[in-house]
Amino acid sequence: MGLRVSSVTLENIEEVYEKVSKKFPELLHPNLSKITLRPWNAKEFALMDEQIGVIIQQW
Repeated sequence: MGLRVSSVTLENIEEVYEKVSKKFPELLHPNLSKITLRPWNAKEFALMDEQIGVIIQQW
């Protein structure tokens, strides 16, 4: 079975990113390890481990 991917939408992405990057930097996805403004106007960063990937979004 492959990696499962989910997304979470929230209103305080900077606060969540700051906490995650300080406590669990190893979970940040190498391709989206910083908050990035995407062309579709969402702020995103991503987390992953061996089993799941999670895209964190703020619209």
